[in-house]
Amino acid sequence: MKGYVLVDMPESCNQCSFAIGDRCIATGWKIWPFFHYHNKPDDCPIREMPDKMAVEENDIELGSYADGRNELIDEMFGDET
Repeated sequence: MKGYVLVDMPESCNQCSFAIGDRCIATGWKIWPFFHYHNKPDDCPIREMPDKMAVEENDIELGSYADGRNELIDEMFGDET
């Protein structure tokens, strides 16, 4: 079974909901104030949600993939996208 946790995208560990004290509760990593206080580490597991895909009418193979992806994004965000 898999799931998602939706959070506002932080620009740094300082702004992140998972930063408690000097630790990231999502990863267990120590948040180094000098390095990550003002930026987000490259290996941070929080990723930006993908945009919907546009599909040409005659692209059947890509169409089914894009339809599924777009439906998932609609279910997760409703009319926000």
